[in-house]
Amino acid sequence: MVFMIAAVAFLFGVAVDRAILHPWGSGDHRKGQVESLDPDVSRGAGAFAQESGGAGVAIKQSEQDQETGGGDREEERGERAEWRRFQEALGAATAESIGELAASLRGAAERSDEGHGRLMGAYRRWAELDPAAALTAAMREPNDRLRRSAVHTLFRTLAERDLGSAQRMLASVADPNLRREAIHAMSDIGGRQAPEAFARFLEGLPDGRDFGHFFRDWAGRDPSAAAGFVLSVGDAAARSEWIRGVASGWASGDAEGAAAWVESLGGTADFWPAAEMLVEEMARTDPAAAAALVSELPAGDRRRHLIERVSSSWARQDLEAALTWAESQPGFQSAAALDPLLREWTGSDPAAAAAYVGNLPVSERTLRAAHHLAEQWGNSDPEAAMAWALAQEDPALRDRAMHGALSAWAEQDLNSAADFAASLEDSSELRNAVRAVAEQWAVRDPAGAMDWVEALPAGVRGEGGREILNHLAREDPRAAAGFYEALTSGGLGEWGASEPGLFVDAAGDIAGRWSELLPAEAADWATGLPEGEAQARAIGAVADRWVWADSLGASEWIGSLPAGEIRDVAAERLVNHIASSDPAAAFQWALSVEAEGRRLHLTRRVLDRWTSVDPGAAQSALDASGLSPDQRARVEPQ
Repeated sequence: MVFMIAAVAFLFGVAVDRAILHPWGSGDHRKGQVESLDPDVSRGAGAFAQESGGAGVAIKQSEQDQETGGGDREEERGERAEWRRFQEALGAATAESIGELAASLRGAAERSDEGHGRLMGAYRRWAELDPAAALTAAMREPNDRLRRSAVHTLFRTLAERDLGSAQRMLASVADPNLRREAIHAMSDIGGRQAPEAFARFLEGLPDGRDFGHFFRDWAGRDPSAAAGFVLSVGDAAARSEWIRGVASGWASGDAEGAAAWVESLGGTADFWPAAEMLVEEMARTDPAAAAALVSELPAGDRRRHLIERVSSSWARQDLEAALTWAESQPGFQSAAALDPLLREWTGSDPAAAAAYVGNLPVSERTLRAAHHLAEQWGNSDPEAAMAWALAQEDPALRDRAMHGALSAWAEQDLNSAADFAASLEDSSELRNAVRAVAEQWAVRDPAGAMDWVEALPAGVRGEGGREILNHLAREDPRAAAGFYEALTSGGLGEWGASEPGLFVDAAGDIAGRWSELLPAEAADWATGLPEGEAQARAIGAVADRWVWADSLGASEWIGSLPAGEIRDVAAERLVNHIASSDPAAAFQWALSVEAEGRRLHLTRRVLDRWTSVDPGAAQSALDASGLSPDQRARVEPQ
């Protein structure tokens, strides 16, 4: 019922808007406009269009003559004469001469819109005389704009004369962009002449699913017929896309009817594509009605997405009403509504949006909002955004906002942002600022970023170094490894050795990324690291990636490692990976682990899985394992 009420309210709003925008009603208010060879040609006509503009144009010209004293009339007469000569040349062209005429227009077409329009006029005439030759020439035009315009003009002209011939000619177009242009040109004609037949034509094309706009237009004229057709389509992807088109077109003219149709689809796979487009169409004109409709939809990610769309659209139209609605939503729905609203609000009045966020109860949602707001504000006024961030009393809120503002600031003016960060005296603020600046600096110049970090106080260098390493690990793990070694060896001063704990995660990240590309190189690097937690993390990361990509190659590498902690770490990753697919091999690898506690734990895990699928083989392996009675008691499945 709410679906229907919301739709009626939406439809009333559309009717009022149309009455205001078009007080002349449904009549043809464009009769004074020029009919030309092609929409592009009308742009090339310029002043020549006055020749066929009717009495209204003549009156307007007379008024202009009085204002200018007729000073431009001689030039205009010359232009009209030139236009007549062009029209006469087109009319006199033959299949043999039209190509030469088009070639003579190409240079001007590349230089100006007027020349472009004239060349399209030539293609329209060429399509009438020799469409195959015209298509060959169109696809050889020297730039993308001319190729697409020429193909569009040709197929539209041919479709107006013989839609079937145009459809058959499409087989000669291989380029996907030009195919889309041709289909788009034909769809306007097909939609008016024989919409169902053209829809069947689209259904038979491998790229036909991309033309949801055809079904939108069709639904705007005959929604029941368009809806009936799309529900008969078998291809799931095309059906979903075309249902969206129908829902949009239907809702734009008859929201009540569209809502009833969408409601009838409840419980089917067709419901959500239709409901999404109905809501989005309504949100543009009556967001309150759209919000009421969304409240009736089933909970989940799709409803959350629609709440965001409605909120964003409503905030652009009536921020106060949108905010009242967003605050009234329960739980996560309120968060989904507030996030896009705050983006719109920050774009129009960042200080007011910031004041609102600063007064919200501190929560993870508020912290995220503060970060995004400060970052967005920082794109336009970084100093104001930073001043607001520093003024926040809650430490967590201040840190998140600072990071957002400084990230934006560093992206625009790295040196100023770095100078500001280095000037901070509060240690927590300084660490946060260093992370934000280093993150942005590493994208542009990792070496320069490291030079800047080295000059920072010892207590915060590690924060910047870790951000740089994280970036390099994603982009160039080999270079990241070089930086890592310099940092942890103290090669850049005492700080690399004084804060090794910060780089444990970085070692794993570098090794993991590197092993996705060159696992043997990553393995050599990881095994060469000093013994300790960082090396164990790196070895584990290499083993994780390598066993997934090539378990045999990983097995050979692990088998070559000397007995000890790093081999045990790598063997554990291998056992975890192959325990289900090859329990016999996993059992032997588990027994090879040196540390007894880890060895027995892995052996027990493998036996548990193995016994569930092949208890006899598992028991035989256990009997032959050589484990002591005490050890057997610790690993034997209960």
